[in-house]
Amino acid sequence: MASATYLEDTCKSALNRVASGDPLPYDWTLNPYRGCTHSGHYCFGRAYHSYLGLGIGADFERRIVMKTNVASVLQAELRSPRWERAPVAMGTATDPYQPCEGRYGLTRTVIATLSESRTPLSMLTKSTLVIRNLDLFVELDERAGATLAMSIGTLDDSVRQLVEPETPPPASRLEVLRRFSSAGIRTGVLIAFASIAAAIFFFVGKPVQRLERRRQEELAASVTNCPHCVGEIPVAATRCPFCTSEL
Repeated sequence: MASATYLEDTCKSALNRVASGDPLPYDWTLNPYRGCTHSGHYCFGRAYHSYLGLGIGADFERRIVMKTNVASVLQAELRSPRWERAPVAMGTATDPYQPCEGRYGLTRTVIATLSESRTPLSMLTKSTLVIRNLDLFVELDERAGATLAMSIGTLDDSVRQLVEPETPPPASRLEVLRRFSSAGIRTGVLIAFASIAAAIFFFVGKPVQRLERRRQEELAASVTNCPHCVGEIPVAATRCPFCTSEL
């Protein structure tokens, strides 16, 4: 997998108004990054990369745009007398906790800013990196309300490796939810893409299964049974390791 290129950019606005009429439980979204190295094959956020003049394939996965001034712009927007502390959703077009967050910390500064203004937050991610910000979630939840949802399309790690190869294992994501729930944070699981993941596994995974079956057949063809004790032994063996008989 090729390494990612991070493109620093500035934004004129941090908050995005959801189109009226959309049946969503929030009116505002915020995304500090564009593109995502999690490489989810089914990710609906890929389409938004084309708005930047970038491709929705490899560009989406390896050319990540960072809104370096997102926290300061957000702070100014939240100070507006017109701001009514409406719920804000993050993770709607890219994962706020993709690996680069560990280095740049844009999401953490955004959450701190929302907490200062007592603005509720709904976070969606696939990443276990969010555990680093548990303290901020607890603080924000006490002030305004915070929710963490994990996107988990499958509990089968072999499927996960096919459809979203750069994400943490499902079991690790569930453990993060357990820890947030234990801290009093409202948690949830997004399984909207489970059917898509299953479809990709059917069309992509079947050839993989056939290759594995062939490998097992070749392995079986390389062994035989000892004529004395019927133990399974390599074809090239000259002595049975079970009954020690000469072959």
